[in-house]
Amino acid sequence: MDRPKGAKRRFDLFALGCLVATTSRLGSRFDSTSSFARPQYFSIAVIAITAAFCFVLSRLVSTETAWTRSLDVDEKPGRATSQIPILTITEPEPLRTVQPLLKSANHFAVVIKRRSPPTRVSLLLSVVVCRGLLFWHVLRYIQCSWGWIQVGRIPICLDIHGTLKADAMIPYALLPLSVLLVDVVIPAERTRISLPHVRIDDDEDLIQSRRRHCHGSRNLRLRYAVLAAMWAFAAAQMTMHWYRPTDVICPRGWRIEQYIPATQLICLALDAAFLVLTHRIRPGQGSDGMDNNSPSYYSGSCWKTLTFVFTATATILGFCFWVGSTGDYDPQVHDALDGLERSDLAGDSLCAAVLLLSVIHLLARIHPATMALMISGISLYAHRLATRGHDAPWEHMDWTTSMLFPTVMIISGGMLIRWDRDFRPQPRSSSTDGIIHRALIFGYVILAGSVLCSTVLRAPDESTIHDVPGLGTIISAAYAESERWQAHAGSSKTLEEAVRTYRQRQGIPPPPNFDKWYEFARAKDSVIIDDFSQIESDLLPFWGMEPSAIRDMTGQLLQYPKASMGGLRIQNGEIKLSPHIPGTHLWMVMGLADIIRPFSQWLPDMDLAINLDDECRAAVPFEDRAALQAEAGITRSRLGKVGAGDLIASFNSSHASTSKWSNRFMAKDGMKDKAILPPFFEDYHKKPIYRTLVAPTCPPESPARNWRWWNKRDTCLACAAPHTSLSMEGRVVSNWTGAQDVCHQPDMAHLDGFIFSPAAMITTRKMMPIFSQAKVTGFVDILMPSPWNFHSKTPYKESADMSWDKKQNTVFWRGSATDGFAAAGSWTSFLRARFVDGADSIAEQMGPSAANSGVGLNVSFVANFPRCEGPDCYAEAQHFYENRRSPLMIEGVDEQNAKEPAENKKSLGASVAFEEHFKFRHLADLDGAGFSGRFLPFMQSKSLVYRAGLFRTWFDERVHPWRHYVPLDLRIGMGTDAWYSVAAFFGGRRGSHLGEKIALEGREWAEKATRPADMQVYMFRLLLEWGRIVDDRRETLGYFGPSRSGG
Repeated sequence: MDRPKGAKRRFDLFALGCLVATTSRLGSRFDSTSSFARPQYFSIAVIAITAAFCFVLSRLVSTETAWTRSLDVDEKPGRATSQIPILTITEPEPLRTVQPLLKSANHFAVVIKRRSPPTRVSLLLSVVVCRGLLFWHVLRYIQCSWGWIQVGRIPICLDIHGTLKADAMIPYALLPLSVLLVDVVIPAERTRISLPHVRIDDDEDLIQSRRRHCHGSRNLRLRYAVLAAMWAFAAAQMTMHWYRPTDVICPRGWRIEQYIPATQLICLALDAAFLVLTHRIRPGQGSDGMDNNSPSYYSGSCWKTLTFVFTATATILGFCFWVGSTGDYDPQVHDALDGLERSDLAGDSLCAAVLLLSVIHLLARIHPATMALMISGISLYAHRLATRGHDAPWEHMDWTTSMLFPTVMIISGGMLIRWDRDFRPQPRSSSTDGIIHRALIFGYVILAGSVLCSTVLRAPDESTIHDVPGLGTIISAAYAESERWQAHAGSSKTLEEAVRTYRQRQGIPPPPNFDKWYEFARAKDSVIIDDFSQIESDLLPFWGMEPSAIRDMTGQLLQYPKASMGGLRIQNGEIKLSPHIPGTHLWMVMGLADIIRPFSQWLPDMDLAINLDDECRAAVPFEDRAALQAEAGITRSRLGKVGAGDLIASFNSSHASTSKWSNRFMAKDGMKDKAILPPFFEDYHKKPIYRTLVAPTCPPESPARNWRWWNKRDTCLACAAPHTSLSMEGRVVSNWTGAQDVCHQPDMAHLDGFIFSPAAMITTRKMMPIFSQAKVTGFVDILMPSPWNFHSKTPYKESADMSWDKKQNTVFWRGSATDGFAAAGSWTSFLRARFVDGADSIAEQMGPSAANSGVGLNVSFVANFPRCEGPDCYAEAQHFYENRRSPLMIEGVDEQNAKEPAENKKSLGASVAFEEHFKFRHLADLDGAGFSGRFLPFMQSKSLVYRAGLFRTWFDERVHPWRHYVPLDLRIGMGTDAWYSVAAFFGGRRGSHLGEKIALEGREWAEKATRPADMQVYMFRLLLEWGRIVDDRRETLGYFGPSRSGG
C-alpha cells in the first residue's frame, strides 16, 4: 500500500505543479498570443487534445465507474440488495415508513440507467459545448465585455471583475463564489444507504447526526461565501485600478453586442458547473475512496466517460465551425493560419489541455471552489506581472490600492484554502490529502509573499512623482531637436557645399543636372537643401533592381485598369498623360503635371505609374527588401568609386542611352480587361492586412513578427511605450516617427481602418515602381507631393482666420468615416469613429456647465457614412446620430433639440464651410483612407493642430511634433482620455501661451517649408534621382561639381 500511495503523492504534486505553470503561462500570454485571435481553432484543438489524453488514461486505468459497477451488480442474481445505491435523502424520514418507497425508486433508477446515459454526463456535455460556443461569441465582441477576462478553456472563463468604463466599475462575483452557488443549484451526489446495516432503533440518532452535519455545512458555506465575496471585491478594486481600456466602440442600441455582459454571466455559471460536475464524476473505491492500484483518482470508466464528453464536444464544435465557414468572409475562420499562429496554437493548446487534465485530476482532492480560487488568483497575478511595467508612479501611491486590497486578498484567500479540508465531505486518505493541502499552503505563502514584496518595492515616494516631466519640458526638448535638424538641413550656402554634403551623406555623386535643381531651389527660396532623407530611403531598394526590370514593371502596371494607376510620360522635356486615366482621377495626374512642368526640360525621359487610390500599394517582406538594399549598396559603391573623368554628367550627353520605355499603355487598344488583376497583385478589399501584409515587412525580431495583440478591449501599453513618454498630463507621443512605425505596435491590427478593413486595397508583395501620396511604414511606395495640396483643394483663407485670444477655446473636428470600409462591425475600431465616440463620452462626463469652464468639444461626423455595408451603415448612423450620449457637445444644439425624434437628430451631421474651422483654437487632423488633405491648411492658420495617423507624407521629415503641431497616439484615450488632458493643458491657464506659441511656430514654418514651391523643389529632386536609377548607365551617371561639366 505504501508504494501506490507514494505514487499518488508524486502524481498529485506533479499535477499541482502543472496547474501552476500552465495557468501562469496562459495568464501572462492572454493578451499577446495569437491563439485567442482564432478562438474556433484554439477551443477545438484544446478539446481534441484533452480527449486524446483521456483516452490514453482510460486504457491505462482499468477500474470501473461507480454507476457502471452498480448496474452490473444489479444485473447479477443472488447479490445482496445492500450493494444497490438508492436515492439521496438530505433530510431522511424514519426509515420504517420510507423503506418500500426507496426500494421502488431504486429499481426505477436502475432501469433508467440501463436505457440512457447518466444525466450528469449529459449535463456535463451540454455545459462544455455551450461554453465553447459562447467562448467564440464573447471574443468576437470582446470590447463590449466586462472588465479583465480570461476566456481560456481552463477554467474556460475567469471573470475577475467588470467595467464598462474606467469610472463605471461593476464588481463581479468571482468563480469561487459562483461555484458555491452552482454546487447548491445542481443536485448533490446521492448518499449511499445500505439497508441491511441500518438499525431502525438508531434512526433518530441518524436523523439528528445528519441534521447537525447539514447545519454545519450551511454555516461553512456561508462563511466561505462571505470570504469569497471579500476576495472578489478586493480583486475587482485592484484590477479596476490597473485596467486601461481602449476606445474601441461597443455600439449603442438594441444590438447583440449589448448582451455580451449577460453572456459573460452565463459563461461564469457554465465554468462553475464544469468544475462541480467534473468534481462529482469519480468512483468510491478503497478505504480512501479511490482505486489504490493507480495514481489516478478516476477509474477507467470515468476516463472513458470524459473521453466521450470531450470527443463529442470537439465533434459538435467542429461541425459548428464548418457551418460557419460556409457563410460570409470572416478573418477568424477563412484566413489561413500563418507560422506564428500555428506555433502559438500548438503551444497554447497543449498547455491548456495539460491544465485541464491537471484540474480534473486534482478535483478529486480539492474542492471546486478552491480550484476556482487557485486558477483565478494565479491568472490574475501572472497577467499583472506581464503588464505592470508601464504604470505611472502615482498609480501606486494610494495605500488602499497598494496595500489594503492586496492584504484583504491574501488573508481571505488563505482562509479559503485553509477551509478546503473542512469543505469536502467525501472520504479521503489523510496522508495523501495532507500532502496536497500542505503544498497548497506552502505555494500560497510564497505567492502572498511575492505579492507583498513587489507591492512594497514598487511603491514610489514623492520624489519619484516630481521626476515626471511636464509638457513644457517635453516641448523644450522637441524644440531643441527641431532646431538642430533645421540647421543641418539647410546648412549648404553654395552649390559646392551642397555637392560636398551630398557625397558625404550618400557616398555617391549627385545625379546629373543637380546644378539646375540647386538653382531652382534657391530661386524658390527653399530652406531645405541638404536633407531629403525620405527620398533616399524610398529609392534605395530600387538601386538593387535592374533598370530594365523597373521600366518593364512600369509599362506593365499601366496596362491594367484594375490596378488603378495613372500613366504620366516625360519625353524630350514634354509631359504626356495616358489616355486611359479615369475621368474621376484625371485631376490628380494633371495636378502632378503642373508640379513637374516648370523643370521638365531638365529631366530625362521616363514613365511614372501614379497611384490613383488613397491607399498605398506595395508591401515588400523585410527579407526581400533587405536583399535589395544589400544589392543596392554594391551598385552604389561602384558608382562611388568612379572618378571625375569617367562620370557622365548629363542625361542627354553624347554617350548613347539604351534605356527604352514601353509604348503599349499609350495606345488606344493597349489596355487589358478591366476585371483582370496585374501579375503579383491581390485584392484585400475589407480584409485585415496586418498579419498578411504589414507584419512580414518588419524585422524578424520585432513584436509584429513574434506576438499579436488581439484584445480590442485592453490597451497595449507595451506597444505604446517605445514612442511615448510619461508626463504629468498622461502618456504623450515623444517620438513621432516611432508612433508611425507599426512594427512594435501589434495592436494596430485593429486600431486603424486602413489596416483592419481597407476600402480599396489591390496590393502586391513585390518591389514595384509606384508613386503614391502617402504610405504606412513597411510599404515601399515612392512618396510624392499631393496635387490636392498643390492646387489647394481645401484652401486656407487669411480673412477667415483670427488671433488666438479671439478663437473659441474648443476642440473642433468635422469629417466623414472614410478611414476604412465598415463591414462585420469593423468600424468600431476605426480611428475617426473612436475619436468622435471618445469626445462624446468626455462631453457626457463634463456636462454643459463644466464645458463652459474648460476646453469645449465640437466633434461630429458629417452627412451619411459612405463606405459601409447595409447593417454597418445603419449601426453607425444609429450610434453617432440617433443615440448620442451628449448632443450638447455639438454647437447650436440645445436640450430641446436633443429631445427631438431620431430623424431630426441626423442634422447633427451637417457639413460646415472649411473656413469655419479657423474660429477654434484646437483643430484635430485625423487620417482617412490615406493622408489627410487638411493638415497643411491647418498649419497655415493661427490655430493649434493636433495630428493622429499612421500615413507618412513627403513633408513628415520637415514638420516637427511639439514645435509645429501636437502629436496624438492612435490609442486616442490611452485608457485615460490622454488626448483631452493635453488639449485641456493647452487650453488652460498654464499651457495657453505654449499652445499659441506652437500654433504660430507651425504657421511660420509652413510658410517656409510646405508651400507649393517646396513641393516642386521636392519633386524635382525626386525625379532627378529616379531618372538616374532607371537609366542603364546609372553606375557612371553623376554630377561631379561646378568645376566640371559635360560628359
